[in-house]
Amino acid sequence: MAGKLVLCRHGQSEWNLENKFTGWEDVGLTPLGEEEALEAGRQLKAIDINFDIAFTSLLKRANKTRANGFNLDPHHSCMGAK
Repeated sequence: MAGKLVLCRHGQSEWNLENKFTGWEDVGLTPLGEEEALEAGRQLKAIDINFDIAFTSLLKRANKTRANGFNLDPHHSCMGAK
C-alpha cells in the first residue's frame, strides 16, 4: 500500500497574531491556533487519514499542533532536530 505525506503548518502563534516574524523563537499557540489544529485533525479524520508517525520541529507551536490535530500517542511520534 502506498503511503501518504501530509504537510501541515502550525496553528496561529502568539507572534503571528502580533504580525512578528517568529523564526526559531519558541512561542506558543494562541487559543485560535489550538482550535485551528483541532479543526485540521477533524478534517483529516473526516477523509479517513490516519497517522502512524509525525515529524515536527522541537518548537512548542509545532508540537502543540501535532498533539492537538493528529491524535497521536506521544510515544509513536518522532521529533525532528532544531
